[in-house]
Amino acid sequence: MNAKILLKNLMKGGEVKMKKVILVMLVVFVLAVGSCYAANTQTINVTATVAAVANGLNVGISKIDSKGTCVATDDSWTSGQAGVAFGTLNWDAANSIFLNNYYYAVDVGVVDNSGAAWTITHTRTDFKKDATNNLNSNVNVTFAKQTDATTGSDLSKVSYANSNNVSYTKAQLAGGWLRVYYGIGTGDVRVGCTDAAGVTPITVDKPAGAYSGTVTLTLTGV
Repeated sequence: MNAKILLKNLMKGGEVKMKKVILVMLVVFVLAVGSCYAANTQTINVTATVAAVANGLNVGISKIDSKGTCVATDDSWTSGQAGVAFGTLNWDAANSIFLNNYYYAVDVGVVDNSGAAWTITHTRTDFKKDATNNLNSNVNVTFAKQTDATTGSDLSKVSYANSNNVSYTKAQLAGGWLRVYYGIGTGDVRVGCTDAAGVTPITVDKPAGAYSGTVTLTLTGV
């Protein structure tokens, strides 16, 4: 065979092999580039489960020293009380009535995340000494909606006698919680004081001795 022809054929074979190598490199490069860009978008699942909580009512009782007036800026609060204990009332000789420098606030929170509608109902027994003597018409009961510790709006103010079966719903307390104030009637003789309708101060018409009663807060609907 002619040497020139042989050389030409050899060169053609090398060219074919080179083209194949180049083609393989291009394919590998495209695959490599494709795999890099495929990771630019990722979807990540984020999950959590909120546990159901339905523990009922969370109640806190505070004793408030009114310092002899009914001006809120003078008040001094002591939380963590076991109950509403007015103690021994003081005789106000100038007005011939019994008064007390303390009143109480009962904060009532609902612990429930079921989404169900609920109602809080306030009931009471007689605040009594015996079968014929009681202080039902000598105590103010004020129901308020609180949005924080110091900000609230009164829902109603009644006598202890008329506080039985007073109720408020989840919708009425939305964005806040229920607070109930209990205070001995003052006869409006103190600065800033106004008794609820039907409330009168305690006079000597009430016999000496210990008076007691109970209040029950009931959550229904959950």
